[in-house]
Amino acid sequence: MSPPNLPEARLAWIIWNALQQLSDRLWDRYDNDFVSFTMEENDQDWLSTLFDSDRIDESSPEDTTSSGT
Repeated sequence: MSPPNLPEARLAWIIWNALQQLSDRLWDRYDNDFVSFTMEENDQDWLSTLFDSDRIDESSPEDTTSSGT
């Protein structure tokens, strides 16, 4: 059977399996690099969060309570 003759779900199953195999092989080959990339992204996310909170703190008033007297 050739791919054009297969039902759509069967073709999707074949493609999904091929992608799974490719993903596994890529992970096996580049696992250390992938972990490094993830750590770098997490560091950047943490730093951007830190800098954003500093800007929020600077822009908010020191005393948010108001006394009428």
